[in-house]
Amino acid sequence: MWFQNREETAIRRLENFYVPWFQTMGQQSFGDAKAIFDGMIQKARADSKKSQLPFADADGLLRLAQTDDRLRKDLEWKKEEGVTEQDLHWWWDMLGLERSILFQTDHFSRLTHFSALRTQGHTGDEAFRLMKQANAIYAYFVWNSNDPRDENYPLPAELRDRVNRRTEREMFADPSGTQWTTLRDSFCSFNAFVRHEIKAGRI
Repeated sequence: MWFQNREETAIRRLENFYVPWFQTMGQQSFGDAKAIFDGMIQKARADSKKSQLPFADADGLLRLAQTDDRLRKDLEWKKEEGVTEQDLHWWWDMLGLERSILFQTDHFSRLTHFSALRTQGHTGDEAFRLMKQANAIYAYFVWNSNDPRDENYPLPAELRDRVNRRTEREMFADPSGTQWTTLRDSFCSFNAFVRHEIKAGRI
């Protein structure tokens, strides 16, 4: 019962935020925006059933990483990328359903932006390049240690909140977004920009 109430509360909170967001971001009617959200909830529930993680929260992840080499290596990567224990708790203490919704809305944002760029006349390659400059790409885990990891590589999902808060601060300081966009677009991708800002201590 406690878990069910927690999930219902999370769904209401997410719905109150994302349905209006879909209406604005994707220029959707309320009905269409609500249908998009309901579809995401269904997918999130299916995802959580399929991906039964061997831990329930950040503390469980940290304990398991002491004996699981794969998790330990992944945590080492996350820490190298700037993830703190506070970041781990922010991400892994939320419900799996919430994490799935965040990933799905990130995908929706990237797809909407790409489609808008194509509508403006950009080629597919140009639209993809511009979309990557404006949108972060995150990953849950990195299981393959042989993956080439350059500055454009997916960021640890645990960084999402800090990145968003930095963006919000910049947009509050300069509502036009000119300074933020100019700085961001001086990098080949948003992920490269984030890595630079983390090293500089600004995220």
